[in-house]
Amino acid sequence: MEFRDPVSGREIRRSLRVTQHRAADRLAFELVEQLARRYHRLATRKPWEEAVDAYLAHGEIHKEGATVSEDRRTMKGAKAQGGRPARPPRFQPPPIVRFVDDVRTEHVEAYVAARKVLGRSPSRINRELRTLRAFFNYSAAPSRRWITENPAREVSMLSESQGTAARALDDETLAKILRAVEGTRLEGPVLLALNHGLREGELVHLRRDAVESDQSRLWIRHDALRGWKVKGGRERVVYFNEVTQRWLARHLAWPGPDLCPYLFVMELGRPWTREALCVAIGRVMRRIGVARGGLHMLRHTWATRQAEAGTPIPVLKEMGGWRDWRSMAAYQHVSDEAQRQAAQRVAFGPRHAKVIALRLPQGGGSRREG
Repeated sequence: MEFRDPVSGREIRRSLRVTQHRAADRLAFELVEQLARRYHRLATRKPWEEAVDAYLAHGEIHKEGATVSEDRRTMKGAKAQGGRPARPPRFQPPPIVRFVDDVRTEHVEAYVAARKVLGRSPSRINRELRTLRAFFNYSAAPSRRWITENPAREVSMLSESQGTAARALDDETLAKILRAVEGTRLEGPVLLALNHGLREGELVHLRRDAVESDQSRLWIRHDALRGWKVKGGRERVVYFNEVTQRWLARHLAWPGPDLCPYLFVMELGRPWTREALCVAIGRVMRRIGVARGGLHMLRHTWATRQAEAGTPIPVLKEMGGWRDWRSMAAYQHVSDEAQRQAAQRVAFGPRHAKVIALRLPQGGGSRREG
């Protein structure tokens, strides 16, 4: 007995040998499964645009603001806003793709290869790839069954090794940054990111009414006007130090930004967007010699310096607005100066031994030599 698989065209033979019987049974099972999948897809095929709209609408309800924005830029593109033209979606399937089940693994692999050619960073490509995986998982859920398998699952994530790029800046680099932005529209965002660890999204959505009347603190709140939510949904209060208090007093005394409800504005009184702010800070970084750096590096520097200054971990977690300890640990780096000082605390030799106990933030500590 013999017949051909109508899907692959392979010939299936049955004979008296047990191994051939098993092979034929396995191929017959695969044939039935493939036919069932094809029948199921034809019965519930979902157009690509409708699936994307349904996924984004689901994310508006169940996801955080930053994740929703990333999903929209990857799957739908950016709308025209504030004079900025609309942008197409990052992931654009081939023209032959009309339904969700038309997307194949090779389409996702081609997209990743194209992003590499454009010079996008591995971390950015991985974020987009995670978005695609989440979209196809949503499409394959039992309540929808628009697809039977995730075409992005077999595409491997890229390595995000940073090489020798520093994530916490030294004093000399910080001094160059502060001199470069002094008196410009970037001075305020840089000061708040470096002194209080604010994120890019938090900076561009800060409203003037979030600052209390005595200018001692401000509130990080959701921005309903622009549809933005604080990362993790954790609204929090930020206490100013003397540096940011002096700058804020000068900034609020200037009558120019009164027409805009936001604290930081660009030219012509328009509020900053996250993309524009990151690009502007990136240019400053490259101009002073930091090849791979941006505004978020200032948040890493702030967390590292706070930890080195002895700020208790629970206090630092609340100040930075982190959801868990593991997320916070990724922002704490060990500077060269801290390693140098630690190396001097313990010293042993033939006629010399020294151990200096660390001074805890609560006070106390001792020094023993012998």
